[in-house]
Amino acid sequence: MARAPFPPRGTPPRRPVAAGGGNILWDISGLSLAGKLDLLAVAVLVAGYCLHMSLTMSMFVPAATQVGLVIEYAVLILYVGLAMLRGRWLGAAIIALYFAFLLAQVYHFHLVASAQFRPLVMLSFFGPVALAFVFQVARVPLRLLLGTLLLGCVLYTVYYIVSEPIVSSYRGFEAAAGVLASDGEREQRAYLASQLTAFVLFFGIASIRRRPLVAAPLIVIAVYALYLSQSRFVQAVVLVVSAVAIANMLLPVTRRWTGWALVAVLATLSLWSLYGYIDVTTNPYEAFLADASGRARYLQYIDAQPIAARHLWTGVGLPTSTDELQYFVRPRQPFFYTDLGVAGIAFVFGIPLTILILTAMCATMVAVPNRLLAEQPLVMALFWTNQSGVFGTFFNFTAIGSGGLFLGLMLVLWMRGDALDPVFRRRPEQLRLTSRRGAEA
Repeated sequence: MARAPFPPRGTPPRRPVAAGGGNILWDISGLSLAGKLDLLAVAVLVAGYCLHMSLTMSMFVPAATQVGLVIEYAVLILYVGLAMLRGRWLGAAIIALYFAFLLAQVYHFHLVASAQFRPLVMLSFFGPVALAFVFQVARVPLRLLLGTLLLGCVLYTVYYIVSEPIVSSYRGFEAAAGVLASDGEREQRAYLASQLTAFVLFFGIASIRRRPLVAAPLIVIAVYALYLSQSRFVQAVVLVVSAVAIANMLLPVTRRWTGWALVAVLATLSLWSLYGYIDVTTNPYEAFLADASGRARYLQYIDAQPIAARHLWTGVGLPTSTDELQYFVRPRQPFFYTDLGVAGIAFVFGIPLTILILTAMCATMVAVPNRLLAEQPLVMALFWTNQSGVFGTFFNFTAIGSGGLFLGLMLVLWMRGDALDPVFRRRPEQLRLTSRRGAEA
């Protein structure tokens, strides 16, 4: 017999949850045992992912990154098995195809660069995919899933603020070399997974009218963390998308056309950067020579041009290590393909696949949440965070790191088709977690 969609008579009424889903203490009492176990697994996975992305933690706990990766893969393998048991073969097939794609890319770099074949390097790219896949399979309302992710992002941002002054003061230590950045113009600073902090910021913006006492501190800590990171490009992109977010809140009708405007700008810049691989006299970063990071990208682009021109259709494949990439490119200075944004994607994957990737990314920028989902600050924060990550792809391929998480989540919602609404219509008992007038996802 099917479960009743509402509690039986005599059951004490639950306190309704605000339509925005912005409560600090989420009511999980309405979840089944399987749902609670799913939520626990998501919490463990979020903790592992934040541990993996917190490079500064590796200075204090050298095995922190490896522990985070082990957690990610353990939960992913578990949920691939659960997905197959629950009849969700498509999700498991997508994971298998993604695995095969990464393996092929690593092998392609091995052939092109005559580098050692290291298939295990592709495991570092599974973190965002693991979270997106588990979010799809877990039998938990989206509001609770995103709330768990928000808590992890808040803790990560607070930890960064506390640890950054300590870590950035380390000089001459080998352990600090991989987590600190310096370009001669700015002080030494620790790397920040900017999209995790941006999620906190955009949630604060989305919640400011309903819960100002909660939203204001979140905005402050997120802005301060972005300030400590000293990444002028990230700050500029977040500022632009913050203006878009405020416009979307004041005039909801702008949600769609602002997304298309960002896509138009990104498409124009992307075509400009790709054209430089055909016409060697063009360098899209020439306009940024006044900035130290702009000059670095200008030189990296010059190093990439002849190699990308030779491998225009297939790219060079996924590099197996930073050292082997440097040996292959032989650059004027350290070379990182992620710093080249769209041009870096084409350098690795080739022009056709880059266009396909950009098309999917841009589709998530204009996939506007429906009217009910748009009432939820967590959903809008996800939407704006993804917009900032995709829009910033011209200058930095964030989707390879923290931005890939939010891109993956938006792709999951986008592929569901029905106005970003998850499968909860088939599980009416989960609607008890929301008020009658609110929207549950």
